[in-house]
Amino acid sequence: QTGPGFYRGKAVISADQGNAVLEIRVRVLPIHLLDMKDAGLMMGGCVSGLLPRHEMETMLKYNHNMINLWLSGVAPTILPRGQDDFDLDFTLMDDFMAQAKAAGILANVWFLGGDPYGFPMTITLERELAKQVLGMTNQQYAECIDKDRMNIPPQIVPLYRKWVAKVMQHARDSGWPEQILTPFDEPAKWVQTPGRKNSENPNVMGTGPWIRSHFEQACALIHEAWPAARIYGSIHHAEP
Repeated sequence: QTGPGFYRGKAVISADQGNAVLEIRVRVLPIHLLDMKDAGLMMGGCVSGLLPRHEMETMLKYNHNMINLWLSGVAPTILPRGQDDFDLDFTLMDDFMAQAKAAGILANVWFLGGDPYGFPMTITLERELAKQVLGMTNQQYAECIDKDRMNIPPQIVPLYRKWVAKVMQHARDSGWPEQILTPFDEPAKWVQTPGRKNSENPNVMGTGPWIRSHFEQACALIHEAWPAARIYGSIHHAEP
């Protein structure tokens, strides 16, 4: 964003022998470099909460035209309607997404879960649906997962699908930036040594082959609920 022209400054170097001044001259040429929009690309970083409009406008100046939200920090409010149904309150999200779009943000990668080292407690969407809609405690949710670690519990499956459909439909109808979903962070940690019960938190099972099956099943549910959805994967630790 620096305009073309000559810019001058100096660097002062201090040592026991004395001081020296080094003059600095920089010439900025009138050359337009491709920005993210020109290149048809998107780039963003993880944020822990909702950003103010002016910060998102500043991000655009530095080629950040996307954000990454985490469901553990930012989510529409779940409004239970009986044992197997719910609504979502998008009041806060609508205001933020309108500001983001006006600032020039093109998309949001939404992490629906966190680091699988904390599985299953960090599988945020599954856990919150179990707690808020099915009325489970954290311990009951963990016990439900532990009965069959390789599969998303059948009572959570339709709720997961419904949540995705409600969010994506509302996002489209309300003109939000594109919502790119990901079931949880770093799924390729499935290759790591299977976890053991955590003495400090007995609900935590950690990594293991169940990480892959949960990620793949969640991806399938997302596409069943909204076939056009793009899914993001933070893939590392993977075997060749």
